[in-house]
Amino acid sequence: MRPVLRAGPVPLFLSLCLLFLCWSPGGGARAADSPLRMASFNIQIFGQSKMKKAAAVSTLLRILDRYDLVFIMEIRDSDDTAIYELLNRLNQQSSKNYQIIVSERLGRTNSKEQYAYLYNPDKVMPDQAYVWNDTRDLFEREPYVARFRFGGDSFTMIGIHTSPSDVTTELNALPPVYNEAKQKLGSRNIFIVGDLNADCSYYNPNKGFDFFGDKSTALVPEGSDTTVANTSCTYDRVLAFGNLPRASSTAKPFNFQTAYSMPLADAQVVSDHYPVEGTLSDLRDSTEPPDNEPPVVIIPDPVPSQGSVAQCGVRPTFTPRGYCYAEFGSSRKRVANACCSR
Repeated sequence: MRPVLRAGPVPLFLSLCLLFLCWSPGGGARAADSPLRMASFNIQIFGQSKMKKAAAVSTLLRILDRYDLVFIMEIRDSDDTAIYELLNRLNQQSSKNYQIIVSERLGRTNSKEQYAYLYNPDKVMPDQAYVWNDTRDLFEREPYVARFRFGGDSFTMIGIHTSPSDVTTELNALPPVYNEAKQKLGSRNIFIVGDLNADCSYYNPNKGFDFFGDKSTALVPEGSDTTVANTSCTYDRVLAFGNLPRASSTAKPFNFQTAYSMPLADAQVVSDHYPVEGTLSDLRDSTEPPDNEPPVVIIPDPVPSQGSVAQCGVRPTFTPRGYCYAEFGSSRKRVANACCSR
């Protein structure tokens, strides 16, 4: 039986190590034969009170079951039970066997919050997780960092809920978090996700997010409304680094109010944010071979007589090292060399 990862009596690091030792390509976290459905969701003031609201919980379960990996924010429960009750309820109705890792309670005041990563272990598996050591007290709630195994590769997520009163300071404090994660976890494939409060009266999005030495790609289109309100603000963001922009889809808010035909008042009981969702394809398909590989001899392949667009994509072109890549929607994938030879 797979253990459920909790920040409880068993140390989280030990639980993660045990899970990593149990992980293998043949059992759990199987190869990425289909895209990973991901989301970031601020579930407003989530705790025991919200768990008593049957209609809101029913909607939450319906939303969460859409995904293979969800970063959850604003868990407020001093007894540390509500998030596990939600997990149990979700597994009672889902065909997936969800598991969860949860941070310690964070915050400068008595109103502390926790983060969580909810995941489908048949698709993705964490092997390391930690709360960033904020020695200078730059963050109201320190970022929660986790590395995940997906298919034959890995990626890292840095999740954060910034303080509305100090957005610019906290955004500019993220580069050390990013740099440490890159060095400590050994991967440049990193997402920064969460409710960054990076719009409207809190932050001018024209300033952008170019705080890092590496290039970042903002996956949530500017002007997207991530709020369950009459206002329109792009508070929730996804920044992608490394090979992730090639392998990721655009991240868009899931308007559950419209999708489930809910009155605004009922939707606001669920949360004041929409989840921001997207997909991640197999990273091996989006990563060109390293430069130290031997030159490739291009052998013409027969061009498919049918379904050329489906097999060859759009605008197939050779890379400098002789590999043929083409566009499929918002991602690029390696295809047969004959696709570039047509």
